[in-house]
Amino acid sequence: SNSGSGSNSGSGSNSGSTARAKSTASTDTTTKNRNRTTESGLGDIVAAVTYNLLNQQYTSGWIVDLKGRIKFGTANELKGLGSGKTDYAVGVNVDKYFGAPYVSAGLGYKILGEPSGVKYDNVTYGSLGGGYTFSKNTSMGVSYDWATAAIKGVSRPQEISVYASHRINDNLKLSGVIYTGLSDASSDFGAGITTHYYF
Repeated sequence: SNSGSGSNSGSGSNSGSTARAKSTASTDTTTKNRNRTTESGLGDIVAAVTYNLLNQQYTSGWIVDLKGRIKFGTANELKGLGSGKTDYAVGVNVDKYFGAPYVSAGLGYKILGEPSGVKYDNVTYGSLGGGYTFSKNTSMGVSYDWATAAIKGVSRPQEISVYASHRINDNLKLSGVIYTGLSDASSDFGAGITTHYYF
């Protein structure tokens, strides 16, 4: 988003309603405790669009974004790094700034692609975090992310991530994130880089 939340962080320097598009590729590492084996490789590629409903960072401190997201199934299903199928998601993110520091919360709904022979439940997901804006162009923060389980009886995904972003110019922003899983349903470690284009 235009503001700092989760791995899509950054400083909200645009005013008015804007639309944005971005893409990201990540590398995931999954450890299978039962057999003590580790798999690594390219993670899923994600494309997303964010529409800024409200941007009052420098007045009331509130920023509200609507988000749409498609996750393309580029992660290797056989290695356990992903489902190998495409997912679709919509959500809303709300940020509240207190000068340079901010807090952030998000809520969304995801429709999951199903591999052959597997039945997934669609999931509700959310995030809660905060960070600090060092300037109009640079910010850093931390986020706790969770989701309901896609399969009944399986633990739900939970992650802690640390992220940073820098706005290069009026149209381009670069973000990076590292994260660690807090449950068996999450990757042990991961990282990603996101490019945001504003228009």
